[in-house]
Amino acid sequence: MPIAANKALQPQSRIFFHATALKNGEIAGLAGAIETRLGHLARRLRMLCSTGQPVLFLPGRSPMVRLPCEVRIILVWRGISPKCHATFLDRADPGCEKRRMAPANLPATLIEGDARRLILIGDHASNHVPRDIELGIPERLLGEHVAIDIGVAPLARAICARFGCVGYLGAVSRLVIDLNRELDAPGLIPRHSDGYDIPGNQALDEPGRRARIDRWWSPYHDAVADRIATDRPRMLISLHSFTPAMATCDKPRPWQIGLLYNEDDRGARIAMPLLEAAGVVTGDNLPYSGKLLNATVNRHAEGNGIAYLNFEVRQDLVSDAAGVAHWAEILAPVIERTAEILA
Repeated sequence: MPIAANKALQPQSRIFFHATALKNGEIAGLAGAIETRLGHLARRLRMLCSTGQPVLFLPGRSPMVRLPCEVRIILVWRGISPKCHATFLDRADPGCEKRRMAPANLPATLIEGDARRLILIGDHASNHVPRDIELGIPERLLGEHVAIDIGVAPLARAICARFGCVGYLGAVSRLVIDLNRELDAPGLIPRHSDGYDIPGNQALDEPGRRARIDRWWSPYHDAVADRIATDRPRMLISLHSFTPAMATCDKPRPWQIGLLYNEDDRGARIAMPLLEAAGVVTGDNLPYSGKLLNATVNRHAEGNGIAYLNFEVRQDLVSDAAGVAHWAEILAPVIERTAEILA
C-alpha cells in the first residue's frame, strides 16, 4: 500500500523494512544494499516520500541497488512516519514499465498534513475496480452510488487543506470490498447491492475473499490505526455521501447533512445545533443510523475513545467543484468549533 510521508528522509536515519517478492527474483542482500547505499538513495527516497501520490522509482542497473521486478518494500523509520510503502521496479526487466504501480495496489490514498489534532477518513471515496477483478456488472454502475460516495474525495481534500490535517481515502470501490464493514459482515464483499447482482462476488471462493481482505481491507485499517497511534488526534472526521432519494422510492430525502453516531455522540451533539444555526437541514442519525452502519468509526474512534463527526452529505450538493467549495466552507467552522469545545 503506497502511503508516502510528507517528511524529508534524513540520510542518517536507520531504515527498518521487510520485503516480499511479488514476481520472480531473490531479495537476498537487499538489506545490505539499502543500508550501505543509504546516502545515495536518500535523495530519491526523499522525493518518493514528499508526495502523497505513487512515484515510479527506477534504481537502474547498479548491482548494489538492482531489485527484482515489482518487489514491494515497506520502509519504516523512526521519527519520520509510521510507515512508508513503495513499489520498486527494475529497469532491466522491459516488462516493468507496463506493470508499474497501478491503483490496484493502493488500498488508500493519503492526503498528507502536519496538523495532528484531526484525522479524516473517507471509506467510499473511490469507484476503482482493479484490472484483475471482474465484477460482471455494467460499466455505468461505477459512476453511481452503488460503487462510490460521490463528492467525498474532493470534499475531503478541501477540508484537509483547510485544516492541514491528514486524510485517508479508500482507493477501491465498495463493490470490490466495503472498507466500512466488519470482517464478519455479510456485506463486506457484496453479492447484491442496491438491487443489483454482483456476479463476480457471488462466484468468489474463500481464498479469493481472504485475498481481498489482505490486499485492501487490512492494510487500509492498519494504516489508519498506525497514524492514530502516532498522532493521537483529538477528533476524527468521517465523510460519506447519500442519494437524494432511495433507488426503490421516489420520496426525496429532506436532509442536506446527516450526523451519524453510535455510543459516543459527543461530537454530534455539539455539531448539530451549529449546523442548524447555519441553516443546514440536518439529520440526527439520518438518513442512516450509526447504531447500525458505523464500522470504521467504531473501530478507530469509539474504540480509542476519540470523539468524532461522522458526516453524511447529500451527493447532489457536492457533485461539482462549486458545491464542494460551498459545503467545505459550511462544514469547516462547524468542525473547528466542535474541536475547540471538545478540547
